[in-house]
Amino acid sequence: MASGRSLTIATRLLAELEDEQAWQSRFDATTDTQWDNLAMLVRQEIASGDLVSTDKNNSLALVTL
Repeated sequence: MASGRSLTIATRLLAELEDEQAWQSRFDATTDTQWDNLAMLVRQEIASGDLVSTDKNNSLALVTL
């Protein structure tokens, strides 16, 4: 029974690694222009009041209203 549980854990870990690799590939493929556009959209949402910081120290923790 322990070997079945180990296989399940290993399968889940491999799936997590594959998911992380996929996200990393997408992240790495994002151009500076795409990041700039995303930052512009976030600034617009903050300015319009659609997003507010949840941290009194003005960190990047934001909540959609």
